[in-house]
Amino acid sequence: MNNSYNEIIVTDCLTAGELFWDLKREKGKIAGYSLTPHGDMNWEYMDRKLVTWRKMSLTRPVKVHGASSEMLLGNEFKNHLERIYSCIYDTGEAKAYL
Repeated sequence: MNNSYNEIIVTDCLTAGELFWDLKREKGKIAGYSLTPHGDMNWEYMDRKLVTWRKMSLTRPVKVHGASSEMLLGNEFKNHLERIYSCIYDTGEAKAYL
C-alpha cells in the first residue's frame, strides 16, 4: 500500500507513526484520524482518501487527532467504513478503504 498509493493515507496515529513514517512515506502523505471541533469523527476530512482500519481498534483505544486521550473506535467506526467506502485490501487484521 505504501508503495502503490501516492495520495494521503488516513489511519490511527500509532499506525501512522510506526508503519508509515518508518517506511519513509513522503511528508504530508500520511494523516491520523481526526475529530471535528464538536468531538465527532471528521468523516469529511477522510473523504476521497485511502483510510486504513485495524481490527484491534474494536477492543483497544487508539490515538485520534483532536482527542485529549485515546478513543475506542469500536464497531460503529468499522460499520461506517463498510457502508460508505469500498474495501480494497484485507489482511484479516487490517483493511484499507477507498
